[in-house]
Amino acid sequence: MVCEAERISALQGIEGVCAVIVMHDELPCRLIETLRPAFFIVGPDYRQVPLPIADAVCHSLNLVGCQPIVCNDVKTTSSSQIYARRNHIP
Repeated sequence: MVCEAERISALQGIEGVCAVIVMHDELPCRLIETLRPAFFIVGPDYRQVPLPIADAVCHSLNLVGCQPIVCNDVKTTSSSQIYARRNHIP
């Protein structure tokens, strides 16, 4: 398992990433409403999120006009995989 600091470092090294925020809330709603991002990008596992949670997140996204994007290939979007590729770990 990759530690939090290593994940942060790997994500910060990606071109186009302007900030990495470690969130400790159960839901990202408060963060979405505070930062007001243009996009909310999640992996394919997000499709399995229980409906009440998905509804709460969708409400926050709609409130700020944020476009949700679900990435289909977890291997190219997983921070663990990004870290491993960056550090040449098989």
